[in-house]
Order: sequence, then structure tokens, then C-alpha cells
Amino acid sequence: MVIKMLTYTDIVNDNGLNTTKSQRHNTTASYPYNTMSEINITDSMWGNVAGKVAVVTGGASGIGAAIATALAAKGARVVIGDLNDNAGHALANAITSSGHNAMFVNVNVTDWPSVRSFFAAADAYDPISLVFANAGIGERNTVWTDLLETETGQLAAPDLSVVDVSLRGAIYTSKLALHYFRQRSDPSACSLVITASTASYNERPNLPLYSAAKHGVIGLMRSLRHVVADSPVHVGAIAPGGTETALFPARAVDAFRAQGIPVNTVSAVASAAIYLATNPATNGHTITIMGGQYTEVEDTITRTQEQWYGLYNTDMARRAAAVRLDKLNSSSTEGEQQ
Repeated sequence: MVIKMLTYTDIVNDNGLNTTKSQRHNTTASYPYNTMSEINITDSMWGNVAGKVAVVTGGASGIGAAIATALAAKGARVVIGDLNDNAGHALANAITSSGHNAMFVNVNVTDWPSVRSFFAAADAYDPISLVFANAGIGERNTVWTDLLETETGQLAAPDLSVVDVSLRGAIYTSKLALHYFRQRSDPSACSLVITASTASYNERPNLPLYSAAKHGVIGLMRSLRHVVADSPVHVGAIAPGGTETALFPARAVDAFRAQGIPVNTVSAVASAAIYLATNPATNGHTITIMGGQYTEVEDTITRTQEQWYGLYNTDMARRAAAVRLDKLNSSSTEGEQQ
């Protein structure tokens, strides 16, 4: 069997999409091969958040700060979690000075006792309704570069901080979110939104650990959507492309724009997060954000699985998932070895 590696040109030509390079770089061009569900999200599509307690990790800056600010402006009582005390307190003070409700609590999302204490403080504010697992950092170094330990001269372990913050932090936050949702007498208004990335769905050769962590975040969300399926709680994820934050330096913004790649504003990303959090019908959805354009991707991925994964593989995978879910729901044994 000869396997041909398809290039982008092959794919375009095979689909009759003979777009020129300039057309592909034109963000207003028509993309006839886009079969995903495009959504025109506006603030008017948000559900009511007035009086609800919303927890936002990584909430002192960037996307998290935009989520916190937008929620507070709509009457939510926001609990901002972050390691950056100065930025966190400054944001909380700015929100309260404008007549809205917010407080800041220091949290290290990679440390279980810290996240546990953070949620306890938020719950003391009032029962938690909305959780945004947003904390994340960028790639710290080139993981494939051989760095040596100063003391021993031996090969140093790679820095896994981005995995710890983006994936471990999302797991810890999700665990506590579901725990507190279960304590509610009426959890129907409860939701969890996790911040993923376009790197969750695409190759990022220069960001191997960030990409691995963000792929893991989508795997986490896909599992959680089944865990909560029989409850009033719903979960979802946002997957923004390049966004003007501290994690995306000005030189990257310039490089993107030079190639006709749109860059998101934090407010556009926040709008998608709040839309997911306040619309229960979106359980299990992921919305990508590219230059303010919103696309739901999970439904199409699920519907077309037989095409890209094969009929037999899809059938066996779905049977296996059902068996494991049944085992999970019926077993009282924790920590069972596979």
C-alpha cells in the first residue's frame, strides 16, 4: 500500500476549492468547506447571571479578567482567583468601585489544598453557580533542547509547568466545581467552562507541552459532558485562537496579522465563555474563536466520527465508552487499577 501525504494544495484541489493564497489570507473570504456550526454570539444571548456567584481562575488578567468584568457588569458576584495578588486585588477593586460585586482570593491551581481553600472561600460568599477553569501559562522553554542540571551536569527534566497549570489546574478546578455543584439544592443553574485553545485541535510543533496540555483539556471536557449528562449541570469549553493577552506578545500579533490571521480581543473570547456558561443546551460543546468569529466544533466531530475514524473503530470505541461509564456509575471502588 502506498500512502500519499496530502498537502494543503491537494486538499483544496480535491474539494474544488481553488482559492488563491490572497483569498486564503483574506479573513472575509468565503470558506465553502466549513461544515462546522457558525454562531453569531452577542451579549443578548447570555443567560441571566444576576446574583450568581461566578468563580474565575486565572482571573486577574487577560481572558479571565474579561470574563470576570463582563459577569460583574451583568450583576454576578465574581470571585477572582490568581497567583498575582497585585493584579487580582486591583481588578476586584476596580469592579467594586464601579458598583459591582467582586473579591480576590489568591490561588495556585497546581496545588490541591490551595484550590480547595479557594473554593471554600468562594462558597462562603454564596453557593457557587458558575465556574471558569481559565488559568493557563505559555510554553516555558524548548522541551527538546538538552539542558543540564547545574549541580550534577546531568540531563535536566523538562519544565512541565504549562502542563501543571493548564491541565492539572483544570482537573483540580473541575473536581471542586462538581463537588460544590452537588451541594446545591438546585444545581440547574450550575455550569463549568474550561479554557482550551485552537492548539487543542491543531498541530503546534513549536509548542509541544502547551499543545499536549490543551489536547488534554478537551479530553477532560469530553469525559465530563457524560459525567454530568443525567444532571442539570452542564460543561463546555472555549478554544480561542491567538488573543491579545500577555501570553501572546506583540511580535506574535504582528506576525499573525501579516499573514492575514485574525487576532481575538479578550472581550470576544469572554462573550463565548459566558454564552456557554449560561445556556444549558450547550453541554459538551466547544466554541472556537477566531477574530471574533465563533464556531461550535464538537457536534460535527461527533457526527462525522465514522468518516474519519472508521465504522468499526467508532462502533467499538462507543461500546467501550458505554461499558466504562456503566462501570464508573455502578462501582463504589475508588482507585481501581486498569
